[in-house]
Amino acid sequence: MALKPRGIIEIPNGRDTSFDHGAFDPKTRRVFIAHTARDCVDVIDHDTSRHIATLLGFPEAAGVVAHDGNVLITNRASPTVPRPSAVSRQAPQASQAAGDRSGRAFCGRLVA
Repeated sequence: MALKPRGIIEIPNGRDTSFDHGAFDPKTRRVFIAHTARDCVDVIDHDTSRHIATLLGFPEAAGVVAHDGNVLITNRASPTVPRPSAVSRQAPQASQAAGDRSGRAFCGRLVA
């Protein structure tokens, strides 16, 4: 089955840049997009087709997986594991050392 475009969603600072993986979470109805070139993750409200948040502090965000209110974000350029608040749309609250720069991940629970 072929995908059909539904429209265009404007993402702040999204022109002339690069994105990586994205993921849809059916529980929260949000789409999380790794914005690699801007070191962030953009959040889209699926039902309204609107950009609702930019989560900062993900150096070379490489991918996102979301399921059942949980989100996993990987970073290529950071030897830390950031812990952001996805719902309050704040930057990472803290981070912990994660070793080398081989690609680390954050996993957090989304709050309604």
